[in-house]
Amino acid sequence: MTIDLAPWFLGTEAAGDLAAQMGVPLTLVPTEVFDEAWSPGRDLEAWREGEVNGERYDVVVVALLAPDLVAHSLAELTDDDWYAQCEGPFAQWFAALTVATERCNDRGVVIAFCDRPVPKDSGNWALTACVSDGVELMVRSLALIHEARGVRVHFVGTPARIEGKSHAQTALHDRFLMLVSGDAASMPSTVLYEGEM
Repeated sequence: MTIDLAPWFLGTEAAGDLAAQMGVPLTLVPTEVFDEAWSPGRDLEAWREGEVNGERYDVVVVALLAPDLVAHSLAELTDDDWYAQCEGPFAQWFAALTVATERCNDRGVVIAFCDRPVPKDSGNWALTACVSDGVELMVRSLALIHEARGVRVHFVGTPARIEGKSHAQTALHDRFLMLVSGDAASMPSTVLYEGEM
């Protein structure tokens, strides 16, 4: 099967540099600030319902990078921190990944690029780690759901922004090409950690 290497890119404004590196336009996923009542949940669900049907793609990239990465001590977390930096982002990932997998062609590829601290350096990054762990599990689940269609769903965790670095174009390009290649066709779901490669 021939894979179209011009992917559909779903992301936040903070992922604009990644989309530019891949030479594709960025389709923005709404970034909402969640509260105790999950007030923006209806708007996010409306976006998902509006996007879940449409043109299909061989390759879909999802990168919901937070506008600001904030370190927090677990002992100092507030409820507002939890809603804004954990529950809200996870809901956004759920909406975006369900749209991505539904609009991926049979035998296509979905790749999730997610901020993730390297475990040995993860002190004070509990919320970021919590979101990335949840996204990894979601990727695995969606791979099983869409396995009958031959859709592969992959996760790439990266500590680059946490460490104050930009994503290296070569590293991104290598991971992207590896995951869309025919050599990866036997891997329905793969988890890669950029900081450990």
